[in-house]
Amino acid sequence: ALGLAQRQGSCSLGNLWGSSQGLLLASALSHPPMDTELALVVTSTEAEAEAMAEDLKSFGQEAQQFPARQQRAKGGPSSDARSMRMRLQLVQTLARNAADRPRAVVTSLLALLQPVPALKELESHFLHLAVGDALDPEPLLRSLVGDGYTRQPLAEAPGEVSLRGDILDLFPFAADLPLRVEIFEDEIESVRTFDPDSQLSVESLTSVE
Repeated sequence: ALGLAQRQGSCSLGNLWGSSQGLLLASALSHPPMDTELALVVTSTEAEAEAMAEDLKSFGQEAQQFPARQQRAKGGPSSDARSMRMRLQLVQTLARNAADRPRAVVTSLLALLQPVPALKELESHFLHLAVGDALDPEPLLRSLVGDGYTRQPLAEAPGEVSLRGDILDLFPFAADLPLRVEIFEDEIESVRTFDPDSQLSVESLTSVE
């Protein structure tokens, strides 16, 4: 099958069920010329994409799922915060050097049809925060809300922001933990990640993007 694909540029295979698909694909990704290329694997459903990504990992190939941004729920589709975070993280990963990229991106047809912002557009909205920088929190808060963040009493989920006195809490869409920025006399005094459940600090940072 691999030889046929190399000679003709493509081939079709049938009667592959369950993990046998992942096993064959993992083998193909280990042979030239595919061993140096980023593979895009498209499945029919989200469940199949998740299973395929896990199978490829089990067979020794680094694979990352690109999920659909909306999951079906009562009343219609709704955005899933974890899926949005995974999508944005993958876009940023693919923009790095080839050594940092996964061997395969596994996605469903639905996820593939849902657009993501262009990388240059994402980069134009990157926020740079560093200890010692001047910061007026009110204009920043308005800008974040304009970019799709929701103001809440506490930032407990991706896409939420909170301002309480001189403390700005921000949970970026593509982050695993929220940020707490403490401001003293219009200057950033500290930047820390924190646990959204306990509200306790996790790690102190000198700067963040």
